[in-house]
Amino acid sequence: MKVLQVPFTYYPDAVGGTEVYVAALAQRLAGHGVECVIAAPGNAETSGEHAGLRVCRYPVNQNLQDVRAMYDAGDEAAAAAFDRILERERPQVVHLHAFTRGVSLRAARCAKRRGIPVAY
Repeated sequence: MKVLQVPFTYYPDAVGGTEVYVAALAQRLAGHGVECVIAAPGNAETSGEHAGLRVCRYPVNQNLQDVRAMYDAGDEAAAAAFDRILERERPQVVHLHAFTRGVSLRAARCAKRRGIPVAY
């Protein structure tokens, strides 16, 4: 089984408690045969590895003119980039760990359109 873990940010960028939890969760699940890939908003579409976990980044526009946009349906371009990660990775589950412009309702809808269960 493959799970796409989607926090607000991820290593090596600055992290908080959620990202520490996601790293520990992914490592623990790997011990049970569950492959985890991290998908996190960033400045550009990139992929790499951190501490043995694959990390896929997708760009999100954080330059907001209206604070209400922080909690709307989400950034359309970020959701499109997230959808490309879904296409490439083909996870069986998407686990969202935030609600932001990049980890958004639009991103969840991308997974649902593909028939992928979403946990939040």
